Amino acid sequence: MTKRKRARQRRQYLSQSSAGDFGSCPRKFYYSRILGLSLRPEHQPLYLDEGKLWHELLDRSIYGEVKRLCQDMPKAISIQDAVDEWTKEHIRQLEERQKNQQFDFVSDSVTVEQIEDKARMWIDIANRYRDKYLQKDIENYQLLGTEVKFRFPLRVPCNKCNGETLMDGPYCGKCSGTGLGRKSPKWDAMGIIDRIVRERKTNRVLVIESKTTGDTPVGYMTGAWSRAQSRLYLLGAEHWLKEQGVDSTADGIIYDVVRKKVPSVPKMTQCRTCKSTGEMDKPTLERYAKRMKKKNPAKALFAEGQLQSMGESDSAPCPECEGTGVGGISRAACDTTVDVFRATVEKYPHIKEAEYLETLLKLEQVGDVRFMNREEFFVERKKQYEWMLDAYFKAREIDTMRYWYRNESACDRPFPCAFSRLCIDGGEGAMDYYWTRDEKEEQEREEQERQQAANEDPFL
Repeated sequence: MTKRKRARQRRQYLSQSSAGDFGSCPRKFYYSRILGLSLRPEHQPLYLDEGKLWHELLDRSIYGEVKRLCQDMPKAISIQDAVDEWTKEHIRQLEERQKNQQFDFVSDSVTVEQIEDKARMWIDIANRYRDKYLQKDIENYQLLGTEVKFRFPLRVPCNKCNGETLMDGPYCGKCSGTGLGRKSPKWDAMGIIDRIVRERKTNRVLVIESKTTGDTPVGYMTGAWSRAQSRLYLLGAEHWLKEQGVDSTADGIIYDVVRKKVPSVPKMTQCRTCKSTGEMDKPTLERYAKRMKKKNPAKALFAEGQLQSMGESDSAPCPECEGTGVGGISRAACDTTVDVFRATVEKYPHIKEAEYLETLLKLEQVGDVRFMNREEFFVERKKQYEWMLDAYFKAREIDTMRYWYRNESACDRPFPCAFSRLCIDGGEGAMDYYWTRDEKEEQEREEQERQQAANEDPFL
């Protein structure tokens, strides 16, 4: 191994997630990033990993054929096959844990039905995403790279202007106004970019980040995490482009966000007259006819006609809802898409046209952005370098940290911390639950060798 490789391995790095770990709980950062500890597979909670599944669908199914043509990528598989693989693997893990009576705070509450429901939901999301974006992306963008890994040294503040040139200081001739000086001897910035593309019309280079959220896509895009990540990834894309010999900068970032929810079928209110049964018995119809004589003579005549035509029957269709049992459109109808809304309301011809058009107009104004949305962000150079300076000062704080304190408010947010056995319980057997960095790397190498051996042609 060369001296450069050994030195690179000794260098520390900051990614957006590791910086977040340090901000939320320094002791968690110490265990996971400095010591390199991680839970052994048999002790890991059974997460459904929906974000990972979505990236698998994008890489292997939706854009799989495009990537295969542009790069040396495996053959694309169908959306159904990709989701089936995910479903079978998670059901297998769940059944294995149940057989061994091995439960945790996640797998104890997961059921086979929930896994299958999630699978159906992601098939629906993937099909709608493909229909909406795939053809446009093929026409508008040239794919330059996928799952792009970048790593570059952090730069310390300029020793002349102390990094203040960028924010509020005078222009510094030594650092050309960037506020940055020499490379950090110990710390790198690192990350993985989903896609880097070139826009065919404008020749601009853009970063595309695919995300999933339980919130609305707009809510995710405006969060602090997205703003910080966009600054880092644009710097990383520029570094990667230089390594590839491309004389260009990343001009913007597109957040491609889907909501982990299928458009719900609009809820309809109950008919007040027949209480959602769709029918009225004779006494109810008589009371209705009496009440309508003053309010609506036409409906009163209709009700009286129904009474005369009932004959031996005890009930007749409700004239208010025309036998559907539905009164009108509820407010919950807005949490859906235009197509689903139209298909639902078409079943109820009695719905007033004004009410229908009003709700339809609201949905058309919002469009599908409640479930999937794309938006391009331009991050000015000043903001990108601000991330670099913030990361440098955070790295310096880590270097000078003498006591890795525990933030108790983060112990159960959003799930119990993976290092609670080591941090809180302690004891001689606590380390038996964790892998060290070397053990994990050895396990990953063995897994890669097994996969390579499985993919080799036995006849060659």
